[in-house]
Amino acid sequence: MNGRKAEWDCFGCERTTGECLVTNYTRCPGQAECPFFKTRQQAAADRAAWAEAMRAKPASQQEYIAQKYYGGKMPWQGNEKNDLW
Repeated sequence: MNGRKAEWDCFGCERTTGECLVTNYTRCPGQAECPFFKTRQQAAADRAAWAEAMRAKPASQQEYIAQKYYGGKMPWQGNEKNDLW
């Protein structure tokens, strides 16, 4: 796998060092031990489903969520640079 450990394919794992970016682990404990483990493909599918659900909400509710949690930005609209993921 190109010199990487299989568990480093987790979405929260830094690709070169194996450091976990989701938890406070210094190394990825791997799928068997981590409740947050999901592949990058699973994470992408989850983000896509979340964005679709957000776009389905009424505009007023989207605006409220954007202001409260995202500094006024609507990353689920896909029309701006997405620094959240």
